Amino acid sequence: MICASPVLFGGRGVREVDVAWAAGIVDGEGHIGVYKSKIHRSHQTVKYGLRLKVAMTHLETLTKLHAVLGVGSLHPGVVRKSTYRKVWVLDLCSRQAEMAIRLLLPYLVTKREEAKVGLEFQTTFTRTGGRKLTTETVSMRDDFYWKLRELKKAS
Repeated sequence: MICASPVLFGGRGVREVDVAWAAGIVDGEGHIGVYKSKIHRSHQTVKYGLRLKVAMTHLETLTKLHAVLGVGSLHPGVVRKSTYRKVWVLDLCSRQAEMAIRLLLPYLVTKREEAKVGLEFQTTFTRTGGRKLTTETVSMRDDFYWKLRELKKAS
């Protein structure tokens, strides 16, 4: 069976077994969260975004995950100690993270609730034409930020 998402994959087919495999990798090694940046000077508000991140030492696995998802940035990670092995990171932010999570959601187990909250968070984004965000929108996004942090503590 072929599982395809024309938005994410530009019409190219991806095997369902590969999507299920990718969900297993994200369940075991991934991070789904909302990042929060410092106050942005031009808008005097905090910036938030959805993030899907997988870090590991096995480059071949991340290369395959990157190919299955078809989006994201694959790059070397920061090694904290000289005795640690080199780490690789697959990073997806905002719209790319949303598309990948939608694709993986039917197969996620461990990260399923985090994925649902992340997708709900994405609904807070609408085109503002460069206008400053309302305090209600900032507050709602901050609530999602903290909700995902709490879910991580619970699992």
